[in-house]
This record gives sequence, C-alpha cells and structure tokens, in this order.
Amino acid sequence: MRHWCLARGLIGILVVAAPMAAFATGNIELKEVEYASWLKPKFGDRLPIGGPVIRVYSENGDRFKSIGHTDEPVRFLGLLSGSCGEGDEISSLEFEIAGQEVSLSHPGDPGGWFSRTGTVELSRAEPQGFHAVRECNDRLKTLAARTGRTRRELVAEGFGIRFRNWIEGRATLTCGGRRNSVSETARLDIWVQCGGHPAADEPIAADGASASEFLPLVTDLTFAVDHPSYVGKCPVGLQFAGSITTSRAGYVTYRSIGDDGSVSPAETLKFNSAGTQTITAWNETFSESNPSAPPTAGPKNEGASHTGWRRLEIVDPKGFAPSSSAEYRITCLE
Repeated sequence: MRHWCLARGLIGILVVAAPMAAFATGNIELKEVEYASWLKPKFGDRLPIGGPVIRVYSENGDRFKSIGHTDEPVRFLGLLSGSCGEGDEISSLEFEIAGQEVSLSHPGDPGGWFSRTGTVELSRAEPQGFHAVRECNDRLKTLAARTGRTRRELVAEGFGIRFRNWIEGRATLTCGGRRNSVSETARLDIWVQCGGHPAADEPIAADGASASEFLPLVTDLTFAVDHPSYVGKCPVGLQFAGSITTSRAGYVTYRSIGDDGSVSPAETLKFNSAGTQTITAWNETFSESNPSAPPTAGPKNEGASHTGWRRLEIVDPKGFAPSSSAEYRITCLE
C-alpha cells in the first residue's frame, strides 16, 4: 500500500544510491524555435527577428537583382531537448545543418534532462539549392497580379516569404555509460525579405539581436529518488526530489506524475534571474507487500516487490518534455 505526502521547504543536494539495472537509452527531440519578435511587412509573410532570413534587393526598382549583407551568415536555430537513461552521463550534444555541426553545453548529472537552443550559421550568399532572388521575382509577379499594384510599388514597400520545412537539421546525443548515440532530424524553415534598395533599411538579424529570446526558459531538470533499490523491512518511505534551472527571470509551474496515475499538486517557482532552485519534495510510503505482484525468488521471508517511477513535469511554460523517470524497486522482508 502506498501513502503520499508532500514535504515542504527546500531540500539539499541529492546523492542517489546505486541505481537498479537499467536498459534505457538516450532520447532527444529537435523542433523549430518559437521566435519571440517578428517584423511584419505590408505584404506577404512576417519575418522572425534573429532567425534565418535572407535579404534580397532591387537596383532598378521594378525587379530584384541581388542578395544583400552577404558578409553576414544565415542563422538557423533549433530547440534540442532530451536526456540519457538514469545512471548515464551525457558525453556530447551536437546540432548539425548542411554538414556544419556545433557542440552544445549539457548537464553533467547522470540522467540529467536538458533543453538547449542550437545555432548553426551558413553563408548568406546562397544556401545550396536555394535561389532567393528568383523566388522574390516569382512572388513579385504573383502579388502584382493579385493586388493590382505596380511592381515598382511592391518592390519599394517590400514583402516577406516563408519557406516551410526547407532544410533538415539533425540533433545527436551521445550517452557515456554505453557510448551509444541517438539522433533526431527535423525540417526547419527559412525566410526571404524582398524589398527596397540595400541602403533603405537595416539588417533584420543584427548581431546579438535578442539572443536571449531564443533560449528556452527552462534549461535543465533533475529528478531522483533517494532509494532506487531497497530491500528491507516495510513500511519504508521514498523521497523524490530535484531542481529546475532557467536561463533568465520568469515563473515555472511544475508537478510530479507517477506510473500509477498519482499527480502531485502543482507548485510555482519564481526566478528573479537565471539560476537553479530546488523543488518541493514528494514523499511516498510503502507499508506492506504488494499482493498483486508475482512472488520473487529467494528466502521465504522475501516479500513481493513494488516497482514504479515518477517524473518531474513542467506545467507552465508549455512545450517542455518531462524529466527522466526516477525508477524504484522495493522488496519488503517480513
């Protein structure tokens, strides 16, 4: 039988006992960054500030001729999240686009969950296979026919084009315990800003433009149980505890969930700046053997085992994966 209670107050750093045998491998997810700031041209699609935007310009005023700011790279961003199995440390975390790879920071704790924004910069002159000037001129014809505006008017006012799922990104996680790697791919978008003369306005993705806006608020989660493998007299109490790390100030609401369907009350932490805070611990008591579990091999006084897990889940902001499972196994001795 299980009994649950919530331990209030801050908890210390956990020292996790030797974990039970685990066969978990790493898991990783890659998806498009949710941009916080956008530029809205008069026509066409809006453009993400700081995102992968190619600028195309006109010289004679009625058609597009060249790519501008060729000395600046096209900046592709991807949101990587995941973890290694409990007991495994992360050896490396990489983000790759078009053969260019960057290494990202990662937590050092075994089983640590992460969320990182990866940035790969490609030459703005012309990402291979993409013809930005031609795309602008083709869209210019379409807009002129649809709006009744002259090409010169449309060029002067400018417009944006979004190309969804244009380029493939790859995230690779290597877990040191078994030297195993797992990869995930995702198709990312690219945008083109068509309009005006090169001297008409400033680059849309200026150096350092709101870089912090691309960082996920929650960057690390830790969650563990104090006795992952217990053999002894019951009742016995387990404590599940952990921490949340953020990249900046903000509010984080969290809860823990169990394999049996139990859900802890939601709690909210206030971060005044980037940093790490401990969560409210979750206590669970096992007071007797589990009669529904199959008998275990061993001496007569060895009772049936309780097995299960809990995870830390971010309720708000949304979009974050839960932590690695804190698994446990209890064998009650009569």
